[in-house]
Amino acid sequence: MPDNNSSSEKVSRRIARRAGRARPEDAAAVERFAASFLSHVPSQDLADADAAALGDCIASLWDFARERRPGRPRVRAVNPPPADHPWKAGGTIIEVVNDDMPFLLDSLTAELDRQGLTVHLAIHPVVEIAPGDPGKAGKDGRRDSVIHFRVTEQTNRAALRDILAGLREVLREVRSAVRDWRPMRERLAAAAGEFGSRPAGVPEDEIGESRDFLRWLGDDNFTFLGHREYAVAGRGRKRAATPVAGSGLGILHDDATPVFEGFGDAALPPALLAAAGPFPPIVVSKGDLRSRVHRAVHPDAILVRKTDRTGRTIGLHLFVGLFTSVVYRQSIGTIPLIRRKIRGIAEGSGLSLDSHDGKALTHILETLPRDELFQFSQDELRDTAMGILGLEGRRSVDMFTRHESFGRYVSCLVYLPRDRFETRLQQRVMDVLAAGFGGIVDADYVEISDDLHARMYIVIRTQPGAAFAKDVEEIRAEVVEACRAWSDDLAAELAGRHGEKAGAALFERYGDAFPASWRDRYDAAATVADIARLETALATGEIALDLLRRPGDPDDRIHFKVFIRDNALPLSDALPLLENMGFRVIDENPHEVVTGEGRTAWMHDFGMVASGGASVDADALREPFAEAFTRIWRNEVENDGFNALILSAGLHWRQVVVVRALCRYLRQTGIPFSEAYMVETLIRNSGVTRDLVALFEAMFTPGIADATRSRRSRELHGAVDQALDAVVNPDEDRILRRLSNLIDSTLRTNFFVPGPDGGPVQYLSFKFDSMWIVDLPLPKPAREIFVYSPRVEGVHCRGGLIARGGLRWSDRREDFRTEILGLMKAQMTKNAVIVPEGSKGGFVVKQPPSEGGREALIAEGIECYKTYVRSLLDITDNLVAGKVAPPPNVVRRDGDDPYLVVAADKGTATFSDIANGVAAEYGFWLGDAFASGGSAGYDHKKMG
Repeated sequence: MPDNNSSSEKVSRRIARRAGRARPEDAAAVERFAASFLSHVPSQDLADADAAALGDCIASLWDFARERRPGRPRVRAVNPPPADHPWKAGGTIIEVVNDDMPFLLDSLTAELDRQGLTVHLAIHPVVEIAPGDPGKAGKDGRRDSVIHFRVTEQTNRAALRDILAGLREVLREVRSAVRDWRPMRERLAAAAGEFGSRPAGVPEDEIGESRDFLRWLGDDNFTFLGHREYAVAGRGRKRAATPVAGSGLGILHDDATPVFEGFGDAALPPALLAAAGPFPPIVVSKGDLRSRVHRAVHPDAILVRKTDRTGRTIGLHLFVGLFTSVVYRQSIGTIPLIRRKIRGIAEGSGLSLDSHDGKALTHILETLPRDELFQFSQDELRDTAMGILGLEGRRSVDMFTRHESFGRYVSCLVYLPRDRFETRLQQRVMDVLAAGFGGIVDADYVEISDDLHARMYIVIRTQPGAAFAKDVEEIRAEVVEACRAWSDDLAAELAGRHGEKAGAALFERYGDAFPASWRDRYDAAATVADIARLETALATGEIALDLLRRPGDPDDRIHFKVFIRDNALPLSDALPLLENMGFRVIDENPHEVVTGEGRTAWMHDFGMVASGGASVDADALREPFAEAFTRIWRNEVENDGFNALILSAGLHWRQVVVVRALCRYLRQTGIPFSEAYMVETLIRNSGVTRDLVALFEAMFTPGIADATRSRRSRELHGAVDQALDAVVNPDEDRILRRLSNLIDSTLRTNFFVPGPDGGPVQYLSFKFDSMWIVDLPLPKPAREIFVYSPRVEGVHCRGGLIARGGLRWSDRREDFRTEILGLMKAQMTKNAVIVPEGSKGGFVVKQPPSEGGREALIAEGIECYKTYVRSLLDITDNLVAGKVAPPPNVVRRDGDDPYLVVAADKGTATFSDIANGVAAEYGFWLGDAFASGGSAGYDHKKMG
């Protein structure tokens, strides 16, 4: 195997040499700079880079870095053209050069994230720069942070200017915070020293604890970002705290920079002073504006009171910063202020910390959000901790809140059984809290450990002084209801829908059947309906379906659920089918369901939009769409663009089959339009398409009085003619008129003939008066029958009422009618001495088997032949006891056709009898072996 490290080193040396050649006057210095830069590049990114372009990029960055003056950062953004881009993936390059100092990379990265940019690569070498020679320090050398970002490409120049302005502001704040770090620590020490004289009324241990807390902050437990002093004047509600001019340090260097929103001149909220009163000496809170240094969170704000000898507050120190990461790992027993609260709780509860409950209480306190521990009063912390302790061993839900003393936010701790937690439930709880407290979610965190309960920590930002929309107990009740287990809701829904006994049986089977992805996406009420479909799929092995629109979906958006047993649905099979039905699939969510008995089913949820952007009536479309999909899936209906007429024209699947069959016949007659174009025409003129289908049904629906049929047909003819007059495109007009003419030329059809099971037959036959068909190639037969099914298509043409000829298995799928027509013409000459006219029939096998060889092909040919003959028989007059017996459920527009009678009763004869009887009248011959399903003496290219 290749040595990746060795390979990377070779690439690095090659890039560094390229950078040196770009600046030959400083080649050695540039190469050292390049080596430092490249040592921070991940090997994969290095392998994917354009070595020449990256070398030039580094040389340019070297120039950019060397020109920087100490104390002044440089920032730039470039969009290299594709040919010169160092990174094959492209993007915008942002580069920053600054004096080396803490917090640079994380602060700048947070700013890019705040501006919505995705950082794909960040390189941050720290190099020693001497005048004229980056990478080689002299006595005046300096350490520079050189930062190279690759972000998603930004082509808007105004946006780039805003990005660079934001980065410069962050650099300014970082520089201020780092520059004033030592003075801020000195102010902290001074504030601690001011506790030397105890104000009247303040307990000695509280003064000592406050002094220890300030010293603890200085022991690397707090990242200082800013400091400001305030002067406090006035009494009671009129008391105000205003900044002491010139006292600001760090990010508060500007006296006007606010820490709390909504107060001019950076003043402190009056509620803060009123709430704090004379005690305690230290208040820990949160700033309103998110920090732009180090971490993009609300900074911690620590107020230290300055008092006169009487204990009256005369001023405040405000320290703004962030507790360091080590604070969140320390034991609470070592943290001043918090440890004092813990001791008070332990003493007040009467619990021994060595007892079971005492250890449990300690664990609760240790795992509470650390920021909350600083801000809880001792009483609030005791009530919350004891309430949480009361949940031990109980699978219940509870909520604990803390109202921030300045009225800016409410902190909520929600506990619920761990196995109930899911993302959808979390969102539901946040919605309840935001609505109840009349605010917005400012922060949310979830903790799932080995404990029985999961915990949601949610902070709601509220409007200071505004009343809550609901009282806390009402909100708590709503949270408990929102945290009901999904399985509890399912059990209740099943019992309500099916009764206690049947519901319990179904819950036993499906209570744990659904994955978290399902529970996050679907509520229990919808799942009850889905269970019925799962039961069908599992019992029958057939797919079960549902079409629906979810609340809030746009009019053209719809969801289609497919339920299938055992294995997931192959998307390569489903997607073309749905697209042919007029939809564009925009997403798909599969879910595996495993029942209590271990049986597996899948549900696929397809998110779809109508291809043309039209609105979709889910209720009206549900049944026809589902039935059509099922039949297409079973290969009972062809999967092609005609199926989009179900959506665009509101047709039933069988009506679509009629349109498809008639268009297939027109293709056989040589109409000069592709099938795809004919489909587009029918969809664009969906109203005409509906009227043509209605006309066909009016002409051939059995059991209608002649007068009614005639009146309805005239009305529809008029509607079709009027609509056709409005069609502008001449090709579309021609297609639609040809279809109208073909329907008018139809004499009989088996469309309304039921199959053996009472349902519709899987094939169609149409008898045409060919002389009336427009643009039909010569010679025109006197009559012809067109046969259509997904497996077979065929035609039988005869030159007159009395005709003779044979049948053929054709292999010319695209133009078999042309072949049959030529053979009919030959028969008309060959048989002229025997009968006046000739005839010829033939069919094509549309789905020849891909496996099984010749025997399988012959078997399929026999089945297609049977379908072809059955289609002829369905619309052929019979002869019973010497009298013509019309076929049932067939409207005969041509009256009796006495020369096409069958010599046996179709109701009692065998298939072989009927087939040979038809053969005698039609003029073709069937060998006994073939008619009975055998193969002896069978020529697969010709019969007769």
